[in-house]
Amino acid sequence: MTTTNTNVFQGGENAIANHYDGRAEKYDTHTTFHATLAREYVGFVEPREGERLLDLACGTGLVGFELLSHAPLSAIHGIDISPGMLSIARSKIPPAPAPKPLLHHPIPPPTSPPPQPEIIFTQHDITDLSSIPFLSESTYDIITICSAFILLPSPLHALKSWIPYLKPGGRIVLDIPHPKSMIGLGIFAKIAREFDIPVMGTSREWIKGTESLEGMMRDAGLERVNVWETRIYRDIPAATPLAECGRMVGEDEGELKGAREWDVQAGERVWEEMVKGEGMWRWREGEGTEKKRRRWVEEWEKLATEGKVREEGRLIVGVGYRGVE
Repeated sequence: MTTTNTNVFQGGENAIANHYDGRAEKYDTHTTFHATLAREYVGFVEPREGERLLDLACGTGLVGFELLSHAPLSAIHGIDISPGMLSIARSKIPPAPAPKPLLHHPIPPPTSPPPQPEIIFTQHDITDLSSIPFLSESTYDIITICSAFILLPSPLHALKSWIPYLKPGGRIVLDIPHPKSMIGLGIFAKIAREFDIPVMGTSREWIKGTESLEGMMRDAGLERVNVWETRIYRDIPAATPLAECGRMVGEDEGELKGAREWDVQAGERVWEEMVKGEGMWRWREGEGTEKKRRRWVEEWEKLATEGKVREEGRLIVGVGYRGVE
C-alpha cells in the first residue's frame, strides 16, 4: 500500500488502519499506479492453476484478483489491517454460480469449468500470522506483499515468520522502494529520530540497492533469490511533489523518462509543500521547526549531483523460494 498523504507516515497500527479506511473507496482509482503494479505482479509471480495464495497487506484485493484473472487459483487468503480496504476487497468476490436445473438426460459438457476458489479476507496484523486460526503452515504456494514491506517495523523478523506458511518450493514475492524513489519521505524518515518524531515502519537507510533486499531474503532463509529493479513509475502516490519548481523528465530522455528533477536550491520550497499534509504537523509546528527545516534541506542538498536532485520512481522486486525439505 502506497500513499500520497503523509498522514500515514506517522503513528502505529491504528494510524495505518485509519489512514487506509479513509481512502478505501477511491484507492483503486485515485491513481493508475496501484492497478498497474498489480498487473505487473502477474509477471513477477507467474501464477499457475490450482495454486494457493496468501496475500499480505492485501488492501482492496488488487493483486489477488489480478492473479486470479490469469490463472485459476484454488485459494486466495488476504490479510490486511484496514477494515475499510477489506470491505472493498470482499465486494469484489464473485458470486457462486447458480445451480443448473436437473435434466432427465443431462448431456455432460465437453469440459468442466474450474472449481470456484476459496476467497477469504481477514483483518489482522500481518506480522502475527500465528494467531489466525484458519492459517496453517506449509499450505501456500505463493505469498505476496505489495507496496507494504517497507512499512513494517522489523522486516527481517516478519519475513522469517512468513516462510513456514509456504509449501516446500513455494515462493514469496515482494517489493521495496528504490533508494532514489520517494526521496522526500526518505529524508523525513532519516532525520525523524533526531526530533523524537514517530515514523511508521523502519528507516530506509538499509536499502542501498538490489543487494540489500537480496541479502535480507537470504538471511531470512529463502533460496533461489532473484532481485531486480523495475522501470520508473510516473505516478507513485508518495512521489516527492514538484512544488512548482521541479520538472518531469521527458519522453526523449530514455530510461529516465518519468523521473523528477529539481535544482538543488529548491529544497526549501519542496519542504514547505511536503509539511502542508495533515499528518505532518509535528514537522511544521512547535519548538525547533526552523532546525527541522534546516536539517531536511541539508539532507536534500546531499542528494544533489552537478546541482540537480533527481528522483526515480522505481521499485526493487524480490522473489525467493522456501527450500524443498
